[in-house]
Amino acid sequence: METMPKQEVVAFFRDIAAELEGFRQLQDFHMKVRDGDGDFRVEVFFNEERNGPDVAPYDDCIGCCPDTNLFVGQEPGMASKECILEEFSLRPYAVCRLDAKGRTGCSIMPGRHVERMSELDDDELYGMWRVATRMLRQLGIPFIILILNHGRYRTLYHLNLKLWVGKEAHDKFMSTCSEETRELWNRLQKFAANRPKKQQLCFFYRRDGTCRHGDICSYSHGEYRNRSL
Repeated sequence: METMPKQEVVAFFRDIAAELEGFRQLQDFHMKVRDGDGDFRVEVFFNEERNGPDVAPYDDCIGCCPDTNLFVGQEPGMASKECILEEFSLRPYAVCRLDAKGRTGCSIMPGRHVERMSELDDDELYGMWRVATRMLRQLGIPFIILILNHGRYRTLYHLNLKLWVGKEAHDKFMSTCSEETRELWNRLQKFAANRPKKQQLCFFYRRDGTCRHGDICSYSHGEYRNRSL
């Protein structure tokens, strides 16, 4: 994707947005971009019951308010701005952050408040995907999946592109980071481990009793455990 001209990248994702939001009239969906054999594959999931956010109060939006506490109830907490990776961001179009839940990945957001891919201008649309591919190339690591949620599938108010990598790749990334960033990551892990579990069931919980996010998953596994008994 990184070698594609800007206009082709923009046209590609504009076509996807037009198909999903325009022709199919989908407001709530989960879009995945998977790595392929020298290529990539786009998958879209919808018609599942989700409880994503409605209207975004400015003070609660981690993409708009840099001083928002990511871990309410845990003092002193951590401000949203502390997670920003300026070296990978493409201001003013896209901002890259460490995953706020301490998972092995990053979150890429447009600089202004946007909630749907169709609302992005060409520079923002290109910037988000450009940040992801440039980061992967510079670090020399493969990605597992890129996720862009819409509507009720979101867990954040601000549109965000999730970039997930494996633990080995993430460890390689952290080894290239400054001591300050590594310390930040350790703090994120501690805060995330103590984060209260949400009532919403985890969609990544497996039948063998494991979750890909491990102990830092913020969603409930209880009902799935009861079903397996």
